[in-house]
Amino acid sequence: MIHGTVLAVAGTGAVLLILAVALHNSDLGRRSLTVPAEAVMHEQLEQRFTASGGKHLVVVRYGPNHILHFPVIYNRARIDESPVVWARELGPGRDQELLQYYANRTVWLFEPDSTPPQIGPYPRTSNAP
Repeated sequence: MIHGTVLAVAGTGAVLLILAVALHNSDLGRRSLTVPAEAVMHEQLEQRFTASGGKHLVVVRYGPNHILHFPVIYNRARIDESPVVWARELGPGRDQELLQYYANRTVWLFEPDSTPPQIGPYPRTSNAP
């Protein structure tokens, strides 16, 4: 009985070792160790805005060919308490609601798909409050 258990554990260990080596040698294994550029951009901007003080709203305008599997937008658990809030541009009406809700924040427009990525003050229309 013990002999069979030892063989089962050894066999399972051998299978896991083979899978780990195969994953390490595959493209998938190498890609999973790479931090996406979008995450780096997000973190750099988050640090910059937090260090500058105040409260900020970053409206992200994706390009038409943006791959949605690489998001730039993610927020902390308590969004309204965060120094930086990230939001996707959704069109004039919805964006205006967002700007009114976060009226106490400095608003930025971030275009991660531009070459190079662009960030600047959010353009206000002449009829905006």
